[in-house]
Amino acid sequence: MDRSDNGLLGAKIMGIVGGTIYILSLFLDAYTGIVPFLGSISIKINQYIGTLSIVVWVIGIVGIVCSFRRYSIVLIVDGALGSLLSILVYMTILYKVREDLTYGISIDIGTYTLFIGSGLILVSGIWSLILTRQSGKRLNFFARIKPDLQKMEKLKKFIKKWGIIALKIIVPVIGATALVLLSLYIVNTVIPRSHYEKGMTAYESGNYEAAVQEFTKSKRYENSDYMLELSRISLHYQNGSAALEDGDYALANSEFLAAGNYEDAVELAHYAELGMHFAQGESLLESGAYADAIVEYSAADDFPGASDRMNEAYYDLATEQYEAGEYPASAESYSLSNGYLDSEEMIISIGNEILDNGDYASAAEVYAYSSDERYAAYAQAMELMSNGDYIDAVDGFSDAEDLFDAPERLIECRYNYGMGRLVSRDYSAATAYLRLVSGYADADTALLVASAENANESRDIVTAVNDYLQVPEDYTIEGFDVQARRAVFTSDASVQFAEVCGSYEAQSNDTSVVSQGRYGSYGGWNLTEVVPDQTLNLSCRYENGTYTLSCNVRFFVFTDYSPIRDYNGFAYERRNFTLEGLNSPISSYEFEDGTTITFNGEQANLHYHQTDNVSVSMNYVYDSQVTYVRE
Repeated sequence: MDRSDNGLLGAKIMGIVGGTIYILSLFLDAYTGIVPFLGSISIKINQYIGTLSIVVWVIGIVGIVCSFRRYSIVLIVDGALGSLLSILVYMTILYKVREDLTYGISIDIGTYTLFIGSGLILVSGIWSLILTRQSGKRLNFFARIKPDLQKMEKLKKFIKKWGIIALKIIVPVIGATALVLLSLYIVNTVIPRSHYEKGMTAYESGNYEAAVQEFTKSKRYENSDYMLELSRISLHYQNGSAALEDGDYALANSEFLAAGNYEDAVELAHYAELGMHFAQGESLLESGAYADAIVEYSAADDFPGASDRMNEAYYDLATEQYEAGEYPASAESYSLSNGYLDSEEMIISIGNEILDNGDYASAAEVYAYSSDERYAAYAQAMELMSNGDYIDAVDGFSDAEDLFDAPERLIECRYNYGMGRLVSRDYSAATAYLRLVSGYADADTALLVASAENANESRDIVTAVNDYLQVPEDYTIEGFDVQARRAVFTSDASVQFAEVCGSYEAQSNDTSVVSQGRYGSYGGWNLTEVVPDQTLNLSCRYENGTYTLSCNVRFFVFTDYSPIRDYNGFAYERRNFTLEGLNSPISSYEFEDGTTITFNGEQANLHYHQTDNVSVSMNYVYDSQVTYVRE
């Protein structure tokens, strides 16, 4: 093997080494998964170059064998493919590095090996092309290349001359390039990886501040951006927890808000916000700004201790208002203190003070803040009573139960209301309320008057006469002429009406039915036993100087004659009348159908007679005579 063969062999070995390094770079890149090729174009280029590198690798091995035969086609193909491959590789490197730098991705070891391997492939390809020149201008692709010693000598001189120049230029360039690439590798990969690992260690140990510093320096290594954000959030949460423990609620709130939705940061931020209001309330309460303190405590909501401190602030505010003479406002504040200390007693004390001064309305306003509703009811009742509204005052004193003199006031109001109803001619209400205060003042006598008038309106002149007969002759009621009314109901006429009026029941009866023909009676039936439920009611009312008498009577009669006793029908008949403008009782009355009633003292007699024509030859005569006596 001559020197040209040695050169060719060296070129092929460089090509094989370059292809091997490039293939190795692909495996390194796929294995680490650190920097995948970005974008569909980059991926396709990578696939093409990977295929070409394998082809060149194979051709390089074949070239070593064929170099001994020195077929020119091998050198040309090998050189052309090697040169083309190297150009494509460098284009891919530039594209990949640009993409990495754009997205802040560190350049991986695969990129560096790719650069070195492609450089060796480029040299191999160029060297192969140079060697093909030794065969002359005309090439037989499948002929063996015979060395031209003269040309080879010229080539040696050319290589010696320009090779030295090239070495002086290429070696420093390659060295500088290697140094730059090594520096880039250290800066973009080694150092960021170190900071990343330190950051992970700090994060796992809970030292989030150090983790933030390390991940910041890791230059987007792997998922450092995510870990940086997570470390910052964790640091905010950690700082918030520490501030919360120290009672610095403002800082805690700020930190927890910065932590976003991390764990329970939202709830703790709200808790810290409530703590801020609580702390502000404490400061205001200490300075005596009670109203402002209450606002802050209220905003603190369910923060521990806020409710109790707000009660205290209300109590202090109430005391301040009381000393300033603001009684209703003071009572309200005492009420809002929710039973703090003696707040309930203070409300009652303020109300009593106002009540003693006769300002019942204001006292009721103050008492309304007490949990004991009797006080407000009493004050309201006193206000109503002072205004003559006795009926509503009655309800108030009833609600006040045994507070103060409420029982006595209740009786007084009932009496006044009853007397007022009597004067207003509302005898039913007057009777009801005066009956409730029997024994109080002249309530019993006034009750007789009210009862008598109420009975007269109900057509019960008997009760009216009896009640007025019990009223003293000299008894008077302002606004009501008792004497005149007493004179009416104790007069002879009223007494006479009273003697005949009332309820009557049947004492005896004679009820019959007779069948009569043209030539005489053909038989009949009669009943002399007293039939129950035969009644008579006589009532009377005095009005405008005369009397109105009303009668309602019920009696038993036969109906539907039958020669068989048990087949005779029967019924109860009713009759009634009303006579107005009377001056004395009547002795008898005849109804339109001929039925008559006669009155004799405490007795009344009824006679009923009816004829029923059921055929041209027979008449049926029905008679009933009933005697009633007053109960």
